[in-house]
Amino acid sequence: MTSKTISDQISKFLLKLQSSKDASEHTIRAYEADLRHWARFIECSKKVSSIKELEKQIHPSWFRDYFSQGLGWSRATAARKCACLRSFFRCLADQGSLSRDLTGYLPRIKVPQKLPRFLTIEQALKLIELPKKHSFLGSRDRALFDLLYGAGLRIFEVTEIQLQHLDFQSRWITVLGKGKKERRLPLSDLMIHSIQNYLNYRKKEASPDHQALFINYRGQPLSSRGVSKILAKYLVQLRVQEPDFNEKGVSPHSLRHSFATHLLLSGAHLKSIQELLGHAQLSTTERYTHVDFETLSEEYRKAKPMKFKF
Repeated sequence: MTSKTISDQISKFLLKLQSSKDASEHTIRAYEADLRHWARFIECSKKVSSIKELEKQIHPSWFRDYFSQGLGWSRATAARKCACLRSFFRCLADQGSLSRDLTGYLPRIKVPQKLPRFLTIEQALKLIELPKKHSFLGSRDRALFDLLYGAGLRIFEVTEIQLQHLDFQSRWITVLGKGKKERRLPLSDLMIHSIQNYLNYRKKEASPDHQALFINYRGQPLSSRGVSKILAKYLVQLRVQEPDFNEKGVSPHSLRHSFATHLLLSGAHLKSIQELLGHAQLSTTERYTHVDFETLSEEYRKAKPMKFKF
């Protein structure tokens, strides 16, 4: 039985996640924060710092104490932390650092499935038209929205696009999804035009050391937080145009939800949408079938044809 500290084993577990490429950088950062937080709790409140002590002294009440002290946690946050610990304990058991599986001590936390927030077709099309295309930042924001909505990208996927991922001749873009899994997505005429327009401005602003497609006003790679701030600015402008529009709960991921919902509404097959989104399970894509399409059908007829032609 190893006598290594819990902290050592957490570091080893994170390195294994990185090398296996089964988790995104965002997931690994979240796992590290959750595991370090739990380890500090165990060490401070239970005076346990090694794996050997953990297995010998562990008690179900420890986890009740841990999750009860997170008064500000949502059920989704608590469920994520629980899933993180479950993965960690299973890894320790598999590698022989634990002689038994400790996952049975963890609580079962159910998270109600909420329908994703999405924009109407008219709102989405108005949003992507808001940026001024004849400036560096405006052209960047237009290209950014074209990919978030027109290709249904996750926020971390769009920030990790490199210049070499673009193939205008073949009309494809390569995207690194969850677990570093690659998928190739088609580029429409509108996407190609907006990206090329942006690239004309980008070459004057970007540092030669950076190959990230999207950069900020300092010439550095654009962060996920930066993308969220950009969207928030334009959502305020959209609300001015549409007084009834409520931007609460709208995030960059909402554009991805809108992409999927509008494709399904236009008659696309669920399997095709799954492949475009990069979902590992079809059940993840199936949640879009619960949207009330009657409220969108009339609007779709008005907005048709949609800008998904390739």
